[in-house]
Amino acid sequence: MKTPPVKMRSSPISKKVILLVAALYISGAFILHLVLPPGYIVWILFLFALVFVARVFRPGYIFLYAGIVTFLAVVDLFNAPLGVSVQMAFVNRLAIILVLWILTIILIQRRHESEVLHDQKESLRAILDAAVDGIITIDERGIIQSVNPAVTRIFGYPPEEMINQNVNMLMPGPFHDEHDQYLRHYLETNEKKIIGIGREVMGKRKDGSVFPLDLAVSEVNLNNQRMFTGLLRDITKRKQTEEELNKAVESLTRSNAELEQFAYVASHDLQEPLRMIASYVQLLQKRYQSKLDKEADEFINYATDGARRMQLLIEDLLTFSRVGTQVQAFKALDLAIVLNLALDNLQLAIRENNAVITFEALPQVNGDESQLVQVFQNLLDNALKFRKDRQPCIHVSAQNKLNYWLISVQDNGIGIDPKYFDRIFLVFQRLHSKAKYPGTGIGLAICKKIIERHGGKIWVETEPGMGSRFQFTLPR
Repeated sequence: MKTPPVKMRSSPISKKVILLVAALYISGAFILHLVLPPGYIVWILFLFALVFVARVFRPGYIFLYAGIVTFLAVVDLFNAPLGVSVQMAFVNRLAIILVLWILTIILIQRRHESEVLHDQKESLRAILDAAVDGIITIDERGIIQSVNPAVTRIFGYPPEEMINQNVNMLMPGPFHDEHDQYLRHYLETNEKKIIGIGREVMGKRKDGSVFPLDLAVSEVNLNNQRMFTGLLRDITKRKQTEEELNKAVESLTRSNAELEQFAYVASHDLQEPLRMIASYVQLLQKRYQSKLDKEADEFINYATDGARRMQLLIEDLLTFSRVGTQVQAFKALDLAIVLNLALDNLQLAIRENNAVITFEALPQVNGDESQLVQVFQNLLDNALKFRKDRQPCIHVSAQNKLNYWLISVQDNGIGIDPKYFDRIFLVFQRLHSKAKYPGTGIGLAICKKIIERHGGKIWVETEPGMGSRFQFTLPR
């Protein structure tokens, strides 16, 4: 802030001179008192000296001086002028001593309060000077009264070029009149548009460059005068970062949309020629199976199996791309009904594996019904597929957390090695051979994409041979 006048302290040499002058002053006053009738006039000189000592020296000197004067007053009791009664002289000196010590205590207290106030001001000034944000104070006319060093760093003006100038010197031209009109309107109506509210404004540096600022203004009343304090922060780097981030997000969103569209179009357009290839290969297999040599039959089987697997991959890729392109609006759903729809779709597999599926009370959520059915169906299908040589047991439960529901699908299957936890949620990632466990490896990737679209997360907790517990969250 604008530096206040600093109280000059005397050097050791000047203090010696002052002490000498004070001693001569006291001696002269005492001698003057000895030749004059008893009274208060000369003792007032001693009190003046006390005030002088209190302003110049430390509290210890004040007590020393008061002690000396008290001693002189006591000695003076035995030197009362002729014609003056001892009682009168005693009352006179006692009154002087009483006044002296009352004044001493008052001066010591005032000195202490002054030093505390000075230390507080110094601490406040140090805090303001060290502040990263600019702090500027103006009066009700918009005239700058004080600034801290951060204001100089932000705008490039030294304090002396800003103090007593209108604050609009720190604003671009178009904002000058707007600021003056707002300040005038506020003083007349007390209608707040900026006071007590942070907002982004534009500032102008000494070199003329314009830059964005965060500004918060508060009103204070000092000595019956309305003052306004502004807290300023240069947000140039933050705005640049935000702009770069927005561009990156836009680019990523556009790329994702293009990739989804490409995946959808590619998988959709590939289906027809692949279907034709598969049909002719199956026709060859039907007509010439066992009519050609063994090697030809083997080649036809390879072609038929490859065409079938390619069809599955394309269908799954099409399903994956539809998660972000062909969606339904969220609505209130009963997860118990959603789970039952998934169970209906898996009836045949459940019967074939003699699986036992249980579930607890499930909550109401907002979501896309067909997609959440897909999530349950994929998780249950995996639990049926990756089973041990025993009856599959699957349990679905829900827990009410602070601001979300935690849904769990627990099975007693083969489990998953923890090192593959991240990999299993990627597209077309498989941990087992197709001969042992059929599938394309895209089911969990679809689940992850659906859950993230619903604002949740999905993960797995498991150990090999101990079964798996897939968990996902849905907002409440």
